[in-house]
Amino acid sequence: MKKENKNELITELAEKLQKASGIYLTDFSGIDVKKMEDLRNKFRENKSEFKVVKNTLAKIALNRAGYDGGLDKFLEGPTGIAFGYEDPIAPAKTLSEFLKDKENDKLKLKICVIEKQLFEASKLGDIAKMPTKKDLLAQLMGLLNSPMQNVVMLLNTPMQNLVGVLDSLKNQKAA
Repeated sequence: MKKENKNELITELAEKLQKASGIYLTDFSGIDVKKMEDLRNKFRENKSEFKVVKNTLAKIALNRAGYDGGLDKFLEGPTGIAFGYEDPIAPAKTLSEFLKDKENDKLKLKICVIEKQLFEASKLGDIAKMPTKKDLLAQLMGLLNSPMQNVVMLLNTPMQNLVGVLDSLKNQKAA
């Protein structure tokens, strides 16, 4: 590969690493081409991306993206990187779902980085069970909205009771 092409790949990879809020380093040895294509399609469906990279280029790109050398030890053997842009948890859900099939157990997660915080591969199941950022915001809005609805209902109840009493008085006088 020419040096210009390598520099382009490193720059592109560094931009993806900076843009991603979730990064998952995997070892894909033993996975056939069809399953890799299925995995990539699943990532695309979840607005994520999976890219196979050379370890030497990945090390340089990680350094350019602001990651210190802590990830270098995980860049051995075949390496695929899953990027979560909008939702850092989406790749974990995709990987977890993919690994449920016994035939796909050859794929191994090396390490994951969410919002620049490292998590061991054993935490994949826990991370995949987490609600998405959008779901958490919806839950928060529901929690904030509930007390306001209760106040409105409490304020409306005396008015409804008053209307009910006045209506019953009207009915009694009419009879």
